Amino acid sequence: MRSILLALVVGIGIGFGVSRIQLPVSPAEAQPAADFSSYAGFWSHHDGFIRVSKSGVGFESHRTYVTCKNPEASGCDYFGKKYIYNGGYLAFRLTGMKNGKAVGYVTGSSASWLMHTDIKIGSTGKDAITLQYGNVSVRGCGANATPGYCGA
Repeated sequence: MRSILLALVVGIGIGFGVSRIQLPVSPAEAQPAADFSSYAGFWSHHDGFIRVSKSGVGFESHRTYVTCKNPEASGCDYFGKKYIYNGGYLAFRLTGMKNGKAVGYVTGSSASWLMHTDIKIGSTGKDAITLQYGNVSVRGCGANATPGYCGA
């Protein structure tokens, strides 16, 4: 009985002590948010697009050049009557700036092996951005980019 009472008293003491411990803040709270507004918007490329929000959430769609043979298949392009529907996608989160480029990581992808892969986005200075992940580099153009700069 004594050991139970002692454990209870020690447990209550520890519990009160824990309530006074100041927890460390997350990195996002410790640093001011990076400004991703120069990358925000809609950027088209030859076989898809890149969309980036001011808060750093992004999405990229692209052709896989694999034809779907089954309606339930994923990671493949579907050919409709008038359109080709892209089978590849990449969702990402920008977390900061490094060497003049926005950096972050993949949060979702049609290729599961890309999860948590590092990404970089840089500006070309010609109303275009470059998205890099793994061994892939995609140039996306804004509305005022030179025709053909980002593909056909």
